[in-house]
Amino acid sequence: MADRRMFAKTILESDAFTSMSAKAQCLYVHLCMNADDDGLMNNAMSVCRSLGFTKANLQELFGKRFLLDLGDGITAVKHWKINNYIQKDRYKPTIYQEKMNLIKVKEDGSYTDCIQFGYSLDTQDSIGKSKVSEEDIKIKEIVGRMLEVGYPASLVDEALSIYDKGLYPKTADFFQKIINTLTNAEIYNKDGYIYAMAQNEVKA
Repeated sequence: MADRRMFAKTILESDAFTSMSAKAQCLYVHLCMNADDDGLMNNAMSVCRSLGFTKANLQELFGKRFLLDLGDGITAVKHWKINNYIQKDRYKPTIYQEKMNLIKVKEDGSYTDCIQFGYSLDTQDSIGKSKVSEEDIKIKEIVGRMLEVGYPASLVDEALSIYDKGLYPKTADFFQKIINTLTNAEIYNKDGYIYAMAQNEVKA
């Protein structure tokens, strides 16, 4: 891990960053100090708790897309490459290479999610031509919107997993219902978002 961590003024002085609570801003700095040389970490919640912050402070960073949830407890700092430049002779690649496959670097240097869909948008019809259903296109659009407004990638992936099991109607409307069920206000608490809805509780 590199000895120094840097922060870009374009990030820390942006309206999006300064509009967050002071605790979320402070937590962001500490998390960046704990990330590896690719901006990934496996202990965001532990850092949060050890410093006296709450799940709500952490969720604020996910909601504002300053952090990306890559699943399995791995978190990425979205603007890592904008904040940091590490010389090649000091750079140590992340050990979470499989999670690096879930993100890509945008033209501005920030990370974005590359969600791994649990179903294929390029199914084959009976004569071998590529066939994409209208419902699949609608679902892809829903997924894009969910990620854009800050839904955790792990939650979206969970919804896709439930949808792909084929236990429920294969429609975009029902996929949206799965999303709504997983984020139902009844599973929020004062400390932040708790996505604990079991799959068998999603009803048609």
